[in-house]
Order: sequence, then structure tokens, then C-alpha cells
Amino acid sequence: MSSKMRFAVVGAGNGGLATAGDLALQGFEVRLHDKFPEVLAPVQEKGGIEMIGSYRSGFAPIHHATSDIGEAVEQADVIIVVTTAAAHDDVARSLANVVSDGQIVVLSPSYFGGSIVFKNQFQQAGVEGVDLLELRLLPYAARMVGPAAVGIKGMKEVVHCATLPASRIERVMSQLEPIFPWLRPMSSVLEVGINNTNPVGHVPITLLSLTRLENEPPTGHFNFDSWHSSASRHVTTKLDEERLMIAEAFGFPKIARENWLKMSYTKKKELHQQMGKVPESSASVPPRYIMEDVPMGLVPISDLGRQFGLPTPVCDGLIEVASAAKGIDFRKMGRTLKSLGLNGLSPSEMVERVG
Repeated sequence: MSSKMRFAVVGAGNGGLATAGDLALQGFEVRLHDKFPEVLAPVQEKGGIEMIGSYRSGFAPIHHATSDIGEAVEQADVIIVVTTAAAHDDVARSLANVVSDGQIVVLSPSYFGGSIVFKNQFQQAGVEGVDLLELRLLPYAARMVGPAAVGIKGMKEVVHCATLPASRIERVMSQLEPIFPWLRPMSSVLEVGINNTNPVGHVPITLLSLTRLENEPPTGHFNFDSWHSSASRHVTTKLDEERLMIAEAFGFPKIARENWLKMSYTKKKELHQQMGKVPESSASVPPRYIMEDVPMGLVPISDLGRQFGLPTPVCDGLIEVASAAKGIDFRKMGRTLKSLGLNGLSPSEMVERVG
């Protein structure tokens, strides 16, 4: 691909701004979408995004920032969805009305079954000829440090991906790998989904720190890993063992979260101080560490365990505690095998069904 390729980024939160800014600094035309006009206002006023830190630094001009999703994706070669997984249904429905043949839709990241959600919505709308690529994790460790300003704390050196169906991976990789050299293909979107380790790394420490979070004022940028204690590390390890047990049932390679971290980050993360007003998701521990990671991350692990006859007591317990703490039935609102059309299938049947 050349710098003449055009990108649309859907979602103007921490990850969306980091993605749009990175692409713009590389010389690509970028259109940025968010359904909330007030979120886009700082970018529109500045005409772009200030990227801060040694990983990505400089002013990134944004071609167009709009709350009209049709405007955003018109003539885009690649559409990158950088929203919470809880928003995937709504985004997929909106995109189904405006995507066109030959475009690539990237879920950054997906969470288990994300691309299936998009495929189902596209099929219902009669959309064909659009390639779906999902990422295991967001490539950037980033937080807003002010209006239309993003501090890049770190960038992953390896981000696994897969297409739906898997047979499209070579075509998509040939177009995107020159721009995103950190992409590494996996066998299927199921392997990518079960290896999203965000829920494992986020939920235990956040749940065990809820009292601190609710009673202390926002702390700004900080090292989240420094909040770990021996207790939260033990819970995280047990939860990851349950995830790995399910990966093994699929026949996927077992790679522990700690090994993922060593593979992804080889340089020390940078912390950047706040320079102005930022949203709650940037001021402290993001709400999505519970509101996304439990229903869209832990619920599928629990559901897979039940279907495969594998015990997931730590995962189940965290879901129940989170539901009680927030007064929300996360299982009811979560991404289940039934909602994905995978209920009652064995691991091999699931792999065959998804393709």
C-alpha cells in the first residue's frame, strides 16, 4: 500500500486517537468518526491530534472528523473500529448501511466473537465483498493527556490477527503488513479471540481495587501494574490457567499471559503527565476494565468452559463479584455462545463452523 491509501477510524477514545494519529503521522489520509460530536470537537478545533512520547511524536493532521459514519468511511480503503466490544453490535449495524465492496474492516481489538458479530450484521444487510480482520489486542498503550492530545506509553511489537473467513488472510496481510509490520497471523478468529488477555490482566486487579478507586480522586497517568499485589497476581495466574485450558481444548498453542507481555513489549513504557481536561477513561483506571472485560471477555470464557465441560471457578467467581459490585447481570448482557450461533458445538465443530 502507498500513502495514497485512505483510512477511516471509528471511535475517538484513547485507542482511536492513537490509531488515527499514528496513521496520519505516516502520511495517510485519515477520517475520524465518533457518534458523539462533543468527543470530536477538540480534534476539529485543532485540525488534528498532538502525539506525545518517543514512540510517536508530532502533530498528526486529521483530514476530516465527523459524527456521520457514512462521511467517515466513504472512499476509505480500510476502516478500523476502535470502540469497546460492547459497541460492536451498534457499529456493525451502522457500517452495514455504508460499507462497500473491497473495503477492509479491522476490529482493534475484537474480543471473542467480534468478527462474527460483524459478519452476521453484514449478511443480514446483504453486504458482500468486505474483508474482516480482527486483532488480538490494541497495538497501542495510550491515554489522552489533554484535549486532542495522546500520550503513547508503549507499542506492541507483535499483534496477532486473523480474518473471517481464515482463507482471506493472505490477501489482507499483503495490503496491511507493510503499514503494520507488527501483524502476525493466527489460524482463526477463534484463536485470536481466546488469546485476548485484556480480561485476565484487567479484571482481577480492578475488582480487588474497587474500594481504592471509588474513594480516591483520579490519579492521572500511572503504572497500572504497580497496583498488583501478591493476591491479585495469584488470581490473575489462576484465571489465565483457565483461559489456557480452553485454548488447549481447541488445539491452539498455549501461551501464558506473562509470555504474551514479554513478546509484546520489549521496551520500558513511558508515563506522560496530564496537560488538560481528559475524560474519565483517561484520568484513572478506565471503566471498561470491568464494563467491557467482564461481559465481553470473561463471560465467553465461562461459557466455553461450560460447553466443553471444563471448570472455570475463578472466572465464574469474578463475573459474580463484578455483577454484585456494579448491580448489573453481566452474564445477561455478555457475549455468549448462543448469541454467536456457536451453542452446543464441540471445539472442532466450532472451528469448522466459523471457518
